[in-house]
Amino acid sequence: MTNADLARILDQLAALSELNDDNPFRVRAYRNAARTVLDLEEQVPDLIERGADLTEIQGIGKEIAQKLRTITETGSLEQLEELKEAVPVGLIAVTEVQGVGPK
Repeated sequence: MTNADLARILDQLAALSELNDDNPFRVRAYRNAARTVLDLEEQVPDLIERGADLTEIQGIGKEIAQKLRTITETGSLEQLEELKEAVPVGLIAVTEVQGVGPK
């Protein structure tokens, strides 16, 4: 799992959370974390393997750090899978079009 993969998953989580009227601050936190992860010079799985505290990275809080660990260790995130089931498949595809968002 690369930083780009992790960032994509966080972006999906943000979009689907927004479609489900989740807390806008949480949605923004997922998006900011996705950008942060994408811009990191070191790969998150390598940081986790070394035992680094991900919360020391600006923009990564306790909850998102745990999600990154879960995704890295299992390859998936239960919350994301639940959100995917709650949103029509076609709508998910539309949100992935450049310039088109959940709103």
